[in-house]
Amino acid sequence: MLLYSISGLSQLTFSNTSISLSPLANIPSAGYMTITNETDRTIPIVGIYSSFFKSVKWHETVVFDGVARMRAISAPVVPPLGSIQLKRGGSHLMLFELKKSLNPGQEIDLSFNLGSQGNKKIKVPVVTSWNPQGHDKHP
Repeated sequence: MLLYSISGLSQLTFSNTSISLSPLANIPSAGYMTITNETDRTIPIVGIYSSFFKSVKWHETVVFDGVARMRAISAPVVPPLGSIQLKRGGSHLMLFELKKSLNPGQEIDLSFNLGSQGNKKIKVPVVTSWNPQGHDKHP
């Protein structure tokens, strides 16, 4: 079973990672990336953690009657031989209550709890600051 877990972790890859840092303490920051599963097994994401934030939640934007709202996704899964793209206007990470000072150009840690398949730790760059119009300023 241990070899299964280790091989499963090596086949979950993260690309195009970025954190859009909110300048306001009461507004969460956002995380974007592509997560790819190169195995023939579904990989669950049980939880996401960072030492820089009090909590990290998976959300998706849904539009109902012309109004966009955020909806928490409690048990996302990465499909076998598939990818999930976290992007503005769709699924994304919400990072709540910054615990440490951050600036664009720095990296934060994210740890993905994959249930019985262990944890996957990655570093994600803070590439931009959030702005209220929904457009990011890239350095």
